[in-house]
Amino acid sequence: MRYYRVILIAFISFLVVISPTFPQNLSILFSRTQVLAQTPNQKTSTAESGSFIDYFAEERQFKGHEGSVNSANFSSDGQRIVTAGSDATARIWDFSGKELLVLQGHQGTVRSANFSPDGQLIVTASFDGTARVWNNSGQQLAELKGHQGNVYSANFSPDGKRIVTAGADKTVRLWDVSGKQLAEFKGHEGSIYSANFSPDGQRIVTAAADKTARIWDLSGKILAQLPGHTDTVWSANFSPDGKRIVTASDDKTARVWDLSGKVLAELKGHSDSVYSASFSPDGQRIVTASVDFTSCLWDSSGKLVGKLQQHTAGVNSARFSADGKWILTASNDGTARVWNTTRKVFTELLGHRDEVYSARFSPDGKRIITTSKDETLRIWDTERQQITKLQESSNNTVWSGNANFSPDGKLIVSASSDKTARIWDTNGKLLTELKGHSSAINSVSFSPDSKLIVTASSDKTARIWDTKGKLLTELKEHQGAVESANFSSDGKQIITGADNIARIWDISGKLIAKLELKGAEHSIVSANFSRDRQLIAIASHDPSTWIWDASGRVLTKITFPNTTTEKYSENRMYGADFSPDSKLIVTATSDAARVWNISGKLIAEFKGHQHEVTSASFSPDGKLIVSSSRDGTVRLWNLSHKLAAQVSSSKTSFSQIKLPITVSIDHQQLKQTNKPQYRDEDKQITTVIFSPDDKLIVTGSKNGTAQIWNTTGKLLTELKGHEYQIHTINFSSDGQVILTASWDRVLVWNTSGKLLANIELKVDWDTSVASASLSPNGKLIVTGYSSFKGNAFLWDSSGKQLVELKGHQNFVNSVSFSPDGKLIVTASDDDTARIWNTSGQQLAELKGHSSKVKKASFSPDGKLIATISDDKTARIWDISGKQIAKIPDVFCCGFSDNYVSFTNDSKYIVIQSNTLAQLRHISGELVLPKKDFNKIVNNITMSPDGKLLIVTVDFGSTTILDLNTEKVTPLEAKGNITSTIFSHNGKLIATISENPTSSNNKSILQLWEVDKLLTQPK
Repeated sequence: MRYYRVILIAFISFLVVISPTFPQNLSILFSRTQVLAQTPNQKTSTAESGSFIDYFAEERQFKGHEGSVNSANFSSDGQRIVTAGSDATARIWDFSGKELLVLQGHQGTVRSANFSPDGQLIVTASFDGTARVWNNSGQQLAELKGHQGNVYSANFSPDGKRIVTAGADKTVRLWDVSGKQLAEFKGHEGSIYSANFSPDGQRIVTAAADKTARIWDLSGKILAQLPGHTDTVWSANFSPDGKRIVTASDDKTARVWDLSGKVLAELKGHSDSVYSASFSPDGQRIVTASVDFTSCLWDSSGKLVGKLQQHTAGVNSARFSADGKWILTASNDGTARVWNTTRKVFTELLGHRDEVYSARFSPDGKRIITTSKDETLRIWDTERQQITKLQESSNNTVWSGNANFSPDGKLIVSASSDKTARIWDTNGKLLTELKGHSSAINSVSFSPDSKLIVTASSDKTARIWDTKGKLLTELKEHQGAVESANFSSDGKQIITGADNIARIWDISGKLIAKLELKGAEHSIVSANFSRDRQLIAIASHDPSTWIWDASGRVLTKITFPNTTTEKYSENRMYGADFSPDSKLIVTATSDAARVWNISGKLIAEFKGHQHEVTSASFSPDGKLIVSSSRDGTVRLWNLSHKLAAQVSSSKTSFSQIKLPITVSIDHQQLKQTNKPQYRDEDKQITTVIFSPDDKLIVTGSKNGTAQIWNTTGKLLTELKGHEYQIHTINFSSDGQVILTASWDRVLVWNTSGKLLANIELKVDWDTSVASASLSPNGKLIVTGYSSFKGNAFLWDSSGKQLVELKGHQNFVNSVSFSPDGKLIVTASDDDTARIWNTSGQQLAELKGHSSKVKKASFSPDGKLIATISDDKTARIWDISGKQIAKIPDVFCCGFSDNYVSFTNDSKYIVIQSNTLAQLRHISGELVLPKKDFNKIVNNITMSPDGKLLIVTVDFGSTTILDLNTEKVTPLEAKGNITSTIFSHNGKLIATISENPTSSNNKSILQLWEVDKLLTQPK
């Protein structure tokens, strides 16, 4: 009954799930201050401090490292860059991106690399326990040996005569450039990740896993401690004047301190761990780097002012150039990137508390007016970075439509759902109200001479008014709500849109022409004249945009895919308008703002809003686009930069290959000469593994029996002793020892079937074996248990208990040895994974998941660990416990078979959760399936040489994909394939299928020869 009790406990745990929410509170960014204007009817405006976040242009990338780039730094003259990589190299580049030199010699990950102040030397720090000094020719000059573990940081003193290093052994060490150790500092209670000199060279600041930073003099005396962070501190740096320090932490913040340890500012804005923080050369700005894929720019008071947002994985470091014009970042996506702080890709305007309906430029292009569901209208001054907020204090006005500046820039008119339009001055003073419509006003705009206003209403009319509020003309031909009304550029005509008909009127109200979109699917949302009055753009909800000439002839029809996402139910059109020179058109649809030429060719695309895009329009000079969104933000995009970016191209990477894995069900059956089948009509196969020499296959069954076969299909022996389903099988590296594990126990065998050890935890409480692992040499076994007590143990090969791994506070779900057998990683329901040595000492705690960690496994090279959790993420860590990638949206919960494993080259991971499979680069970048792939991917397996993929889709349809040639070969097994595995030499494939003719879930194991599969004709 033990197994069923475990299931019951798990089911109860599944039902009791607490999902805390983390609302984003932006109110701290805005302070409501003085009243600017007030009218007798209490319409007020207030001035607010603005939040204008600039997103900067990426100038170039540096690609060459095989794996993560851990740090990147400029030389003092800004002409060269040195990078440190997980491929055990440092590399020197010129500023243009050309690789000049590779520094080879370290035997482990290079964590940091820095130039000396004169640029003549480089110092590197590595996980091989050393730091090394090199000259510009790549010659190693000195090796700094003394740390007892990973060296995380190495930096020169300002005079270039000394080096300070920080290590996992909790020490800081001072050296001369010849490699002689001058001093050793002790005091931190955890690994030290960063050590840097002050600008005068007289002090050192360190950052450590004990959640503190510390300031030291050169004798090793602690001058000050900087407590306050609530998690690991990854970096600490002095300001250029030496009077302040900035730190970066796992608690998602950076902090600015004075030298006494007082916090001057807290930099909050990142959504994950902050790995580095450093000052600009003038000390006025700070740049941070985070696991959340971004770097952020802050002013010294802690206000977020900019973002760098193109990396596809966590960012490890960010540094300014000496002139402050450039920022250099290093990332787990395998690149270093240079950013231009003088060129903005776009600016995000934050302040609205709800959906933003519209955004429009002032005639001089210096201000923007927005309307929002938060019952405010705001004027954004992009030069002074201030906001004026217009709000009706008495009636809670809902701004249902748009708002526009008058062409002379002196007035503003706004539309509202309360049947009223309002005219304001640009200081926010309400001047008059336009009343008379019997339903909501959807749009409002001025005539070119600023003397007239036209409104469009759901009452089926449009109306023309003077600026005093007097009604002049009513336009009454439409049969439905009028969504749009606009003047021509000469002010003599008005175009309105309702249902599927646009109408053109003169200003006296006489109907001139009708433009009809034929089809019940069309519903006009906007209609606009071009500035030269030669063209008309009509946007329809369905979504489509039509361009007409002045004679009423359709020139172009632009259609959009009617896509849906979790954020919106259809790709809706919100509007289309011309550029000032009438040569381009901008459209706003749910998924993006886009710029087209008049013939309908796509020129630029602006994506990035987190919800539907509700409006888009050109600046007066045509160089910028402003967009608004239901995500509550407004974005100001640089059109010229977007056009320049389109010209550049990048080489196709593995992750960009279009994978042609869709297969037809009418493929001819392959004629195989060697396809042995392993059948057992009484058993369901749960797991299969090849021996290291590929001569044997071991299968585990649901009834608790394991079987050893040779590759011709002959059953050699059965391993009996388990009472429940076998969930784990391991071979020792020499192939002589086999471990099998089920809920009740762990058994160790030789290949003849002799039982060597029976490991069953002798306790007086109920528990089950959740996971077990055999060390590569076959001499140790680690087990994990579903128990609140005694949840992980280490045993010898005879079954003798050696040590308990104490630390987890809940069930241990998985245990695994490192490839060299020296380390163990465990995953637990206590939301953590942990790394241990074989003496039972905990070396690192992998903290970051917010729910149960289901599986943890080492990469084949032993340098990385992958975890998967009920928090719907998978994560990748280095063996020091540093998170280097976070993969969101992984469904993982309940009793599903969830795992994450590395491919043989340690460059990719396979994630399997609830029959959904993904292949990702270790940076987190999705390789398969691509977003436009419309089938469920159930299983993915990569060959040992990385050249082939086996992909199973839609529960059974399986193909082999040659990644070099993109050739697809169907794999047509009997039944529906549920799992696949390559032999170690890549010559064989084993598949497990469900027997379609069986009513008892019986399964079939089949063996395939890869060469014959790939060469046989269809």
